[in-house]
Amino acid sequence: MYAESRDAYAFLAHRASPAWLKPFDDCADCTLHFVAATGGQARGDRFPHGARPRRVLAPLLSIFAMCGLLPGAEPVGPREGIVR
Repeated sequence: MYAESRDAYAFLAHRASPAWLKPFDDCADCTLHFVAATGGQARGDRFPHGARPRRVLAPLLSIFAMCGLLPGAEPVGPREGIVR
């Protein structure tokens, strides 16, 4: 979970506007994840494999872990390993 947040931060820091990182910079308990609401690429105006949520569990679990709702979750801060 933290490695993914670190990698997402590095990607956005190098390729996106600083505004994309503002929520992360403003909030102490924050992780970054990439989520696809459709689960795939569109071809024209259609999704050939259908539309389904993808990669939504990791962000949800990270929120639960930071709130102490997951027993056995590591109490490591979400900013560990992120170099600004």
